[in-house]
Amino acid sequence: MLKFLKDTWLIAGITLLLLLGVDAALKSLLEETRLPQVLPGAEAPDRESSPALGDAPWAAEYFRELKQARQTEWSAWEYWRRKPFSGRYINIDESGLRRSWSPDNPTHVIWMAGGSTVWGTGARDEHTLPSALARALAQRNLAVRVLNLGESGYVSGQSQLRVLRRLESEAPPDLVIFYDGVNDVYAALQAGEAGLSQNEAHRRADFRVTDGLDNYLQAAPRVLEGLQRLLARGADQALPPVDELAGDVAGRYAFRMRMTQAAVAAAGSQSLFVWQPSVFSKAAKDPVEVEIENASLARHRDLQLASNRAVAERLAGTSLFYDLAGGLNDRSEPLLLDFCHLSEAGNRVIAERLAPQVLSLLASD
Repeated sequence: MLKFLKDTWLIAGITLLLLLGVDAALKSLLEETRLPQVLPGAEAPDRESSPALGDAPWAAEYFRELKQARQTEWSAWEYWRRKPFSGRYINIDESGLRRSWSPDNPTHVIWMAGGSTVWGTGARDEHTLPSALARALAQRNLAVRVLNLGESGYVSGQSQLRVLRRLESEAPPDLVIFYDGVNDVYAALQAGEAGLSQNEAHRRADFRVTDGLDNYLQAAPRVLEGLQRLLARGADQALPPVDELAGDVAGRYAFRMRMTQAAVAAAGSQSLFVWQPSVFSKAAKDPVEVEIENASLARHRDLQLASNRAVAERLAGTSLFYDLAGGLNDRSEPLLLDFCHLSEAGNRVIAERLAPQVLSLLASD
């Protein structure tokens, strides 16, 4: 019996190692997607050496900290949040929120929610979009603390849930800004369906892993990325038309925006919903930004631009909505590190665009 158990464990171990080896080989040999690029064979430049950073002496140390600060933990309803981190340029508190610049004795409080563009990928604590907005308002003689509720990968639904959960236990701020768009589109690109979080298929697979041995065996190939790519090659690759999917993105966003606005108003706060820019919507691109676009999936570019149009049409004239998809159109210098993350200079440009909107809302309160 002992020999049988020993042989069984040995066979199982060898089989697992072979499976992992095959998966690693498939992962290296098979492309993650067969969707065509804007320019086939183009390569995206390294954002760590992007000219949008200028000659920033802090860049190398910042990106080392960024890699160290990527660890996350489970957060109910929202799925994940950053673990606490303490560094020179990146600091995250016990509740998973990143530090922001704030003036002395602020008279108003704003919560700013969104994905990694709000959290500040590519920017130091003092120069994220919430920090830049606080400075822009201070220059207009309004002392405002802008709390950074951003989290990498969050779609608008997760941003809204984070705010609503916080309103359950904390005093409402004067204003909540939701800065979203690119993650909603990217999640729809992944799933072929609007309204989901990013990588929703991974969470479905994780759920099945814990639901009995039979379901584990069904889910295992989906957990192994190389085998998942192989299975995807034999699956039906039919994709919904871009305009149809973009319309669904806009519809889901508009519906949730109105529901969230009503809930935030009931808690005693105002809200502003901002649709953000990307490299695809920037009119005068720097040569490096052209390289970024060329290395992107053509369907991604087309879906983002179609969603921009659909959202603008659906929400035209809505007072609580501010369309900033074209917010970089008058700037020709490099402001993007990749398809969506802004440099610190880019954050200042967007903050200057937002400041008059914020002043008007706070004045009407």
